[in-house]
Amino acid sequence: VDLEKSASIDLPLCHWRSKLNYHIENLPPSLATAQNLGKFDFYPAGSGKGNATLYLTKKFAVDPSRSVAIFDDHNDLPMAHVLGRGIVIGVTHESVQEQLDLHPKTWKHAYGTG
Repeated sequence: VDLEKSASIDLPLCHWRSKLNYHIENLPPSLATAQNLGKFDFYPAGSGKGNATLYLTKKFAVDPSRSVAIFDDHNDLPMAHVLGRGIVIGVTHESVQEQLDLHPKTWKHAYGTG
């Protein structure tokens, strides 16, 4: 869902955000949501990057505590929480900065490029 492109001319953007937030808070347990570059993703609760990471580490006998997530956005956080270390290549959502601040010993912000 892209609110910037989906908003009707007849209704202000704040109306659409309010309406969407209400529906997100009242999602059925079978659905989950995340944000990616300011857009909302909706998907079955059993899927997502966190569950995919859990599946792959078990399937290939990889120790999650010895693995690294490289990420930048809200929809990456479930994956980053599964793995032992994280490298944030850019903070594109305030929730990433909040989580980065909560994990100072295991998550690092990569400020440079190259």
